[in-house]
Amino acid sequence: DFFVIVLHGKLAIMTFGQVLKVLEAGAIVGEMELCNTSRAEMRQYTVVAKEETTVAKILYEDFTSFVEGLGPRAAKRCSRHFAEYVLAKVVEAEDRVVVEDRHRLDTVGTTRRNGVSAPCLED
Repeated sequence: DFFVIVLHGKLAIMTFGQVLKVLEAGAIVGEMELCNTSRAEMRQYTVVAKEETTVAKILYEDFTSFVEGLGPRAAKRCSRHFAEYVLAKVVEAEDRVVVEDRHRLDTVGTTRRNGVSAPCLED
């Protein structure tokens, strides 16, 4: 229903207790939800303040009304800029998933190799 802009402080983006990224002043959090149409995919991460932090909360409805009120030319520029920003974050998230998946596969492969090649000890 809203996104925030970090005005001061630091926010940690977390999933399953692991910090994925620390955001500082100027960062935007929650804007990806504007693009999600599926409620099942929403709110995948937890955001935690790492220190005293001030944010500006912007409701999606207010943002949409603001962009629509800019007029067609400015709204198009704003929409294009926003789309580029969101696309860059999607690519960054996909790259992070690929790295995490590769790490998991390496871990599973190492475990299996060690399990197969380890000598059997008799009692």
